[in-house]
Amino acid sequence: ADDLAAAVPWHRSDLATLGIPAWRFVRTLLTGYDQVDGWLVAGGADELREKTRQLFTDGPRPLEEAVSLVSQLGIREDVAERWLIAVPQLRVLDGHVVPWPRSVNDKAEAVLAVAGTALTPEEIQERIGEDYSLVGIRNQLTADDRFLRLDRNKYGLARWGGEEYLGIREMIAREIERANGEASVNTIVTNLTSRYDVSESSVRAYAGGPGFERTQRGWIRVAGSEQSDYQPRRDVSSTRRCFRSRDGRWWHRVDVNAEHLRGSGSPLPTGFAAYLGMAPGGQLTAATPSGDVVISWHNQPTMGSIRPILVAANAAEGDHVFLTVSDGGELLTRYLPAAAATLPSLNRALHLIGYTAPVASEAEGIRLIGARIGLPDGAPKGEVGARLRDRGDRDILVLLEGAV
Repeated sequence: ADDLAAAVPWHRSDLATLGIPAWRFVRTLLTGYDQVDGWLVAGGADELREKTRQLFTDGPRPLEEAVSLVSQLGIREDVAERWLIAVPQLRVLDGHVVPWPRSVNDKAEAVLAVAGTALTPEEIQERIGEDYSLVGIRNQLTADDRFLRLDRNKYGLARWGGEEYLGIREMIAREIERANGEASVNTIVTNLTSRYDVSESSVRAYAGGPGFERTQRGWIRVAGSEQSDYQPRRDVSSTRRCFRSRDGRWWHRVDVNAEHLRGSGSPLPTGFAAYLGMAPGGQLTAATPSGDVVISWHNQPTMGSIRPILVAANAAEGDHVFLTVSDGGELLTRYLPAAAATLPSLNRALHLIGYTAPVASEAEGIRLIGARIGLPDGAPKGEVGARLRDRGDRDILVLLEGAV
């Protein structure tokens, strides 16, 4: 009606004899037109609206193309965009005309189709711009086969293709499967962090958690997929200079010497290497901030140079480094300077197991040493001494005897 009034200047003039604007008189002459919601429509408004909606059943169209399409239905191009906005179940979105049905699923599909790239549920909610909860949108994106989770918090359309984001644990298993049953943690970290919005620490944490186990060469596989037949003559609890921390992880004490400081490799006990998941012929690559350290097992387990770690700690001969390999493939180290000769014998013995806090009594010290070498809590001093003797920890044993 407004456009009819503005079509020519005289349409706004009043017809004095009738007492109405001229455009209203002209409207009475336009028989065969329906006036609906301010529009003059030939042939029925509902029919024209349905014909308009049918133009977009295949998905979004650029606005310019949409204007051209509806003009073929007899809608003037200068009002075509306004018509498209007025048609129920259509919407102009980011320069496109899209079907806009009632369901949030259909609206989310339209938003993604226009975006042409994966979006977060928050972005989809914002672009829909209606009163839909974020939880509801997320649930529909997960349940509807039209959508595919492409990243930790991004969804796209399944028809685009692409690889589904499954969660870190499942994607690690997928990487292992692609690598024919086992893969290095470093490779898995590189692959996943380069493709998805996941952190290196998260990938390493999952790789070291339930569901995965280390292979003989230090890679990981899905737990239970293969069992190693190798059994060391001595397990880690019976191995010299190996100690268990409160979280159950076993550490090996390296007594720093001139060869370590020069950058030479050094042997590792077979019991400790087996604890790390290794077997003869295997190799393990452990990551450190200063570069990888390779542990290999040919005639005996051998660890590569740890000189950068010693330099960073300003270590000297006689100092100690306790080390282990995390479930995520990182070389964990703890530097401990040599104990002062003035310390009591019991405290120096505790120092050699990595314990530096004060103890209330000799019994408390014996209890700590027993626990660190794998004995049940409260094992008597005689049993602790026998285990130390059997393991070959004579340095600790001598200090305990001197503490009597």
